[in-house]
Amino acid sequence: METHRYIPEHAVPMPISALFNSTKERIEYGTADVVRVQVMGVIESVKFGDSDVEYMITDKDNHNILVQKILTASFTEESAKKFNVGDRVEVFGKVRILENGKKFLNAFSMHKASDEQFAAFQIICRFSEKFYKKHTPILPAGASTNVPTRFGLKNKVGSLNRFPMGMLEQSSSCENNMGVWPTEIEQLAAGISTSGLVKEESDVSEDSSDDSDEEDEEEEEEDDEEDSFDKGPVSLVPMARKEKPKEEPEPEYDSFENA
Repeated sequence: METHRYIPEHAVPMPISALFNSTKERIEYGTADVVRVQVMGVIESVKFGDSDVEYMITDKDNHNILVQKILTASFTEESAKKFNVGDRVEVFGKVRILENGKKFLNAFSMHKASDEQFAAFQIICRFSEKFYKKHTPILPAGASTNVPTRFGLKNKVGSLNRFPMGMLEQSSSCENNMGVWPTEIEQLAAGISTSGLVKEESDVSEDSSDDSDEEDEEEEEEDDEEDSFDKGPVSLVPMARKEKPKEEPEPEYDSFENA
């Protein structure tokens, strides 16, 4: 019988040894298949590439994993040089395995860790391992809540103005559009509201519709004028004719013969 294992959406804290022994991108960690991980280790080596930086980190048991961080505007080469050999670091990322079998951790974010944080992380890993071995989260099907509507959000779509860009996987592979994010996501992550753009487009469409209505009215008036010529010549009102004055008959005179 096929069973569906639980896949946490958050980064699960685990030791580097769990990644070192894994042969899949999904790590079997107790009763769950982990995709995003949180690890801590000591940097052994640093290698700079054209568009990325590779760090080899190890734990106290000499288990190591290769960490790859893509160079971006937020993580420049100057930022990468701040991580030196011997530094303790905290890494959030995904395990990736290439066709040649090379395994590395594609890092979302990377931070320096103090000795106290490193010691506390070892305890957190032990609690995490025990939890996922004994507990399987049971999520109710079709659960609904009215919390989003209280904040003016929709039930299925939330506000993306605070989208966590740092938790997105950055990669230079073709599958991820060569590491280029869509402009819509960048605008939403920067807090730029797209409602203004939509409003401007609607205003432009309304103005164009008003202009088209005026043009239609002018065309109708021209059509009416043209139709008036098709009806034939304009009828003229007959004017009253003036009667000519009657000519009086000329008087007749007798000839000299009758005189």
